[in-house]
Amino acid sequence: MSELKARVVLLALALAVVVALPGCGGSSPAEPAAQAPTTAPPAAKLAPQPGPVHLGSARAYVALATTDVTVRSRPRGGRIVGLFPQTTPWGSPTTFLVREARRNASGEVWLKVLVPRRPNGASGWLLRDQVRLRPVDYSVEVDLSARTVRLLRGGRAVRTWRAGVGRAWTPTPTGSFYITVKLRPPQISTIYGAWALGLSGYSEVHEQFGTGDGQIALHGTHNPAADLGREVSNGCVRLDNQAISTLAGTLPLGTPVTIQALAALEGGCGCGRWSAARCRASATGGRCSARPAGWGSPATPRTCPTARCASRPRATRRTSTSWRRSCAAAPGSPRSSGSTANGSPPPASSTASRPDEVGIREPGATGSS
Repeated sequence: MSELKARVVLLALALAVVVALPGCGGSSPAEPAAQAPTTAPPAAKLAPQPGPVHLGSARAYVALATTDVTVRSRPRGGRIVGLFPQTTPWGSPTTFLVREARRNASGEVWLKVLVPRRPNGASGWLLRDQVRLRPVDYSVEVDLSARTVRLLRGGRAVRTWRAGVGRAWTPTPTGSFYITVKLRPPQISTIYGAWALGLSGYSEVHEQFGTGDGQIALHGTHNPAADLGREVSNGCVRLDNQAISTLAGTLPLGTPVTIQALAALEGGCGCGRWSAARCRASATGGRCSARPAGWGSPATPRTCPTARCASRPRATRRTSTSWRRSCAAAPGSPRSSGSTANGSPPPASSTASRPDEVGIREPGATGSS
């Protein structure tokens, strides 16, 4: 009897276990095991590709030296074109106008720049790490034929002033330049007016002038009535003191300055006999296709004497004394007629008679320039 009771108890317990299993989730699928979070490895950064580098949207960029600068003939391994100190003798940073930027296979960025040295328009490459870049939105245009200076911002003219420019035998050089230094008395002589903005260009006639090195500048004048609108200088561009003060207060170092002869001063119509508008319409390939008064038949164009002198090779113009004499004596030259552009007798020595330019003296230099 007791054995029977034991079996009944075991059977009841088994039934209870079977009934309890569904309630415990025995028929539900097992939950998947929790997976450890995974993170994808960061994508490897692509190395910058060699080639041109876009600096930005500004019209021009200026490189200001942050250390002594080595300029080479080509990126990385070129010959040394020049060594430039971090600062000028007046304490401002040495400045270069950027023309191009390129990255080489090593990832270095090199800048092609105009350099402030002879010959005019000289350029080279410097390492980006030697300078800091600054955008420039202003520019200046000098028109030798109209004898004007235009201030532009974003490519649009803001102001225009009359100017005095170089004489026929000491012409203002043409080309692309930039402002390298801004000086005012007592840093420089009061002969330069209120300000002198030194340019990266140099006279192509004067290797030296007084104690200077022939560097040209935009500068003021204390005699605007006699200077402005005329060929009066040894290569610099003269403005009235208010105009040069406006430019000095507006333009940063490195501002591009383009000097050109829009009426073809060096293309055949620079003899001072035509208006600028007529020269623009008449200059063809270095010759005048229309007839100035007293020049004979219009069917026989004549080359302007001034253009003939100015068209000689640059090296010849700098080194040939005989060329300078023949140029000064060319028919139609103001000097050949025994008068200057102002109508006064020419100086006995153009390099020593007028201490008004060319070449900005370093601090402490004596004498006039």
